[in-house]
Amino acid sequence: MTHQTGIHATTELKDFFAKARNGSVRLIKIVIEDEQLVLGAYKELSRRWDKDYDSFVLPLLDELQPCYILYRLDTQNAQGYEWLFISWSPDNSPVRLKMLYAATRATVKKEFGGGHVKDELFGTVKEDISLSGYQKHVSSYSAPAPLTAAEQELQQIRINEGKTAQDLHSLASSSEMMVVGCCCCPSVVEYPHLEEVKTEISVESKHQTLQGLAFPLQPEAQQAIQLLKQKKINYIQLKLDLERETIDLVHTNATEIADLPKRIPQDSARYHFFLYKHSHEGDYLESVVFIYSMPGYKCSIKERMLYSSCKSRLLDSVEQDFCLEIAKKNTLPVLSTTHGFDIPLVTLQDFTSSAHHPEARLLAEKWSDAELKARSKTHICVHRLIGKDAIEHHNDFKVWYKGSKPLEGRLGKFCH
Repeated sequence: MTHQTGIHATTELKDFFAKARNGSVRLIKIVIEDEQLVLGAYKELSRRWDKDYDSFVLPLLDELQPCYILYRLDTQNAQGYEWLFISWSPDNSPVRLKMLYAATRATVKKEFGGGHVKDELFGTVKEDISLSGYQKHVSSYSAPAPLTAAEQELQQIRINEGKTAQDLHSLASSSEMMVVGCCCCPSVVEYPHLEEVKTEISVESKHQTLQGLAFPLQPEAQQAIQLLKQKKINYIQLKLDLERETIDLVHTNATEIADLPKRIPQDSARYHFFLYKHSHEGDYLESVVFIYSMPGYKCSIKERMLYSSCKSRLLDSVEQDFCLEIAKKNTLPVLSTTHGFDIPLVTLQDFTSSAHHPEARLLAEKWSDAELKARSKTHICVHRLIGKDAIEHHNDFKVWYKGSKPLEGRLGKFCH
């Protein structure tokens, strides 16, 4: 707390303050004499404030005597011209004077009018009070606060984290992927409705939101989406042309539920739109389902990155520009065996939440009981599931649990 000394300005000084605030005075020097604040010196306007500064201020500084200097700037606020309040307290000055001037500083500001003071400057040597010293003061005041060693390290981690997220955001998005397949040949399917990507860097985690890329839809692809909206076709497969940076139509072959596994390429990524016709709780439904298939590391990093980045913008375009409503966006997981052949598994529960749509129906219809028994020696791997999903081992199988509900159908029969 600043202790007041009881020293106040003389009437003459108060009158001069009023005159100076009108703008005709460049500098006012105030000193303490006989326990009163009195006018020590003043300077009229000459040139710009920075041109007058050193020639006006520095000659008035006494090596042994503290003082106050009010220096008028050329900027204005609502109350008039703005002033710089300088407190001069030289090192060689007696301690008693230093203490007296320090305790009276608040009184000087109050007598002059604190609303006119834009900035304050304190100095013990002339270099502190000079124009270059004031400019350094302004720069240091506007600069960010200094960082500790720990804060500097954290700042560098965040900078590196941002670069890593840009370079490897396709790999970072694996935090919202389900990776399935054998240990040597994994396949990847994504949850396309999740846009936020979580990247783990060092000891802390941070969320990065990818804005996505907007590759244009080619005319054939646009026409196919219109036909799907009119329900004249029931399936669209799209691909990215990585060289031309466009989204191209692959085909619109008529497709049934049982045909979906055959539509998923095992060596390249694809976007699929499927008109899923089914009955649910007594109601006939026709829902457009979006499928994003990605066969793991069989694709280049560039291809995975571009497919991941273009996905959300493609869905936005289809829903907003073509007014095609897409049902809850789910994926088709793909299982791969250690013997090198792929077993596509369409999980119908991803299309609807009804218990009347067993998740392993297609697999059960494809294989007989004898075939399932014969293939029970084949090791089927489900590597990692996100959220509430879990993995449980049953004999030679690893069983996929979605929440607390296991796979149903004949696959579940042989797993229990």
